[in-house]
Amino acid sequence: MTPRILFVSSNIHTPWGGSEVLWYKTACSLLRHNRAQVGVTSPDWGFTPRHIGEIIAAGGTRFEHPKDPGRPLQFVISRLKGSPAYRRKRILQRFRPSLIVHSMGKSYEGIEWMQLAHQSNIAYVNLVQLSSELQWPEDHEVDAYRAGYQQARANCFVSESNKELVSKQLGIVIPRSQIVRNPILVPIEALPFPAITPDYHFALPATLVPIHKGQDTLFEILAQQRWQKRPIQFNLYGKGVFGKSLDNYRNYLGLDNIHFKGHSSDIREIWRTNHLLVMGSRMEGLPLSLVEAMSCGRPAVVPDIAGMSEVLEDNKSGFLAPSPSYRDLDQTLERAWQARHEWEQMGKIGAESIRNKIPFEPAEWFGDYLLNQLDSNQS
Repeated sequence: MTPRILFVSSNIHTPWGGSEVLWYKTACSLLRHNRAQVGVTSPDWGFTPRHIGEIIAAGGTRFEHPKDPGRPLQFVISRLKGSPAYRRKRILQRFRPSLIVHSMGKSYEGIEWMQLAHQSNIAYVNLVQLSSELQWPEDHEVDAYRAGYQQARANCFVSESNKELVSKQLGIVIPRSQIVRNPILVPIEALPFPAITPDYHFALPATLVPIHKGQDTLFEILAQQRWQKRPIQFNLYGKGVFGKSLDNYRNYLGLDNIHFKGHSSDIREIWRTNHLLVMGSRMEGLPLSLVEAMSCGRPAVVPDIAGMSEVLEDNKSGFLAPSPSYRDLDQTLERAWQARHEWEQMGKIGAESIRNKIPFEPAEWFGDYLLNQLDSNQS
């Protein structure tokens, strides 16, 4: 019998992000090779996001993702459709999955799906894209998450650091854990290093969410007099619900060398014209922005959190700040600036090293891994 796999993403705040890539590519791969029937939950965005459209076109089934209502009108509409708990149960009744893949944008969300899967005797796999020292489980939920991880068929993390942090925060050894990698959305050939004409171009392709990506700290660093005197342009690629706030902050600081470029799906085009990735993230898993920049032959300045040091070597393929604090990032960016004549060579080293650390087609591997979980469940 063909297995039935339901992909549930807890990312309900934005239609697309790096946390969506692995499960979506895996869903498409399973459908393309007729290895599984696939269902996917997606919030009603008012349009069909491209990755959901691809899954539907390949033969997948889309269900509206139940979520708690916010504004009063949403509450009324939600009650007409039934409670989120009722709708989650209806999805399982209609699709009858043999496995649920629970993609978590962060380590403590979507507990309702874990509990429902366990109660319904359905195997489930947790796929954790991010954990953070800033987000611990509260007393009223910690026992539920301990059980949610312990009862999973498998727990997949995108970095060793994330797995260790969740173990620390829950006070358990995470059972049946596995490190997985996200697909790289660029060809494997490094790009020529851009000419300096006459400015240096820093780039940050990331969602505009400062508590996550730390754009505010980078703005404050670049607002210093010494940085303002240097030939630097800082290009932000991405969208997000904090875009207007960040634009206001840029104007408040008087920074006319910071540019909001909007979302770009052409990663190689970004790195054809930019010299250095600069990230101020306060929390991460293993960011695609870093992996893609390295793949394109660009060095990076990043804080030493989550999986950053698992792929980037300080002073060889980039620069690691001890923390995402203003002081540490400023000092590390200064160190990078003083070594700017080495950036091209560092990019070449990074491009070579990333190919030995990250598989370029992990979706195929992850599909096999999921089907093996079903086999172990049936044995």
